[in-house]
Amino acid sequence: MTKEIVIVGAGYAGVSAARTLAKKFKKDQDINITLIDKNSFHTYMTELHEVAGGRIEADAIKYDLQRIFKKYPKVQLVTDKVLEVDYDKKEVIAEHQTLKFDYLLLAMGGEANDFGTPGVKEHGFTLWSIEAAEALHAHILDACKRAMVEHDEEKRRALLTFTVIGAGFTGIEMIGELIDWVPILAKEHKLDENEFSLKVVEAMPTILNMVTEKKKTKALRYLEKKGVELVLCDGVASVEENRLNLSS
Repeated sequence: MTKEIVIVGAGYAGVSAARTLAKKFKKDQDINITLIDKNSFHTYMTELHEVAGGRIEADAIKYDLQRIFKKYPKVQLVTDKVLEVDYDKKEVIAEHQTLKFDYLLLAMGGEANDFGTPGVKEHGFTLWSIEAAEALHAHILDACKRAMVEHDEEKRRALLTFTVIGAGFTGIEMIGELIDWVPILAKEHKLDENEFSLKVVEAMPTILNMVTEKKKTKALRYLEKKGVELVLCDGVASVEENRLNLSS
């Protein structure tokens, strides 16, 4: 009797699981494997900051699923958005079709966490998808274009102030991209590089808490050398359209 294995999500876990199962059941005609995702590509999540910072194009971190699974004909690829799962009927219900399953693996990943902070969703940016990275990239360019024609120095400096919340890998990588990008932005938009401000806000007393003290210190010194303002031991209370309110 044929068994249907359905994997929801083509992120790292979903792709890895599909390949592992395809190898294991390569010669088993009674096992079918289906991988379903809303996109026809896998996103290399760890490089999103490079898209946001304009270092690479979005297509550079998209890996075509057809190409990934070319050597795994056992895996059937379905591009569709999953709406719900009916566990009683053992069905994955998508926008354009319904998939029956005997075994279900949910590998849909996660979402950016705003920790319930007021105003983040309305006025902040996340870095959790290609769409989010492209939106942030567009926002930075728009801020520079607006600053280019703004004669009020205070307003211009505000437009050129970019604050990253969180000093983990993603936050520090993003501020690193901005450090490299600012001279280019200034030149392209005829702006004074000294009017740009880069800030990092972190509730913990140190940055990059997952690395060694030596690496923390090295990163800290580099950021300070590049003029990044580090606001440590302080959290974000709320975000407004033109204002960031800290716990302090």
